[in-house]
Amino acid sequence: MSLEASAGLFDLTLEADGDSDEEARRKALAEYAELRTAAGLPPGEPGYAIVYPPWQPERQRHRELFERAQALCEAGETSLAVVIAQAAFEALIRQTVEERLLAREIGGLRAHLHNYKAALQESQSRKLWLELTHDEIGRHRGWNSYLEHVKRRNDLVHEGVEVDQAGACASISAVLLLLEHIESLVPPRTDE
Repeated sequence: MSLEASAGLFDLTLEADGDSDEEARRKALAEYAELRTAAGLPPGEPGYAIVYPPWQPERQRHRELFERAQALCEAGETSLAVVIAQAAFEALIRQTVEERLLAREIGGLRAHLHNYKAALQESQSRKLWLELTHDEIGRHRGWNSYLEHVKRRNDLVHEGVEVDQAGACASISAVLLLLEHIESLVPPRTDE
């Protein structure tokens, strides 16, 4: 189950076993409440929660997130749609980077990726991306639209700027274009 703050302050992923989605959700929410108490925070519910079945391949997590973003956009939940679309993009970036590190047998570096900026806005993040994928993503035809989406998402999360339907649709389109591009990359080579 992934619990993410609607104010965009943090993302939290909790694992909880259960015989049903509802039981797993209940356990994860109880663990979330315990974490808040341990941190000295008042009781509170997360902005939203998504349950991921344990049999779902990790590589497809970004697709589930993206489909959720599309559905939210269609339902008029434009702000959440923009935030979750970015979560889908970053999930695929992180997964791809981890796969490429493992393919080069340097998977031990994964532990050092906690500060890796999966939004790929920073030049250092793009340099690592280029080294691992041979993809100059910043030259992709959809890159500028993606940067507009990231600005929209950041304005929402950090400044509280509302996102209208047109903006949410533009974000969904921009993220989809890059997701499809990244998915089309050749799988990692092990002979590098």
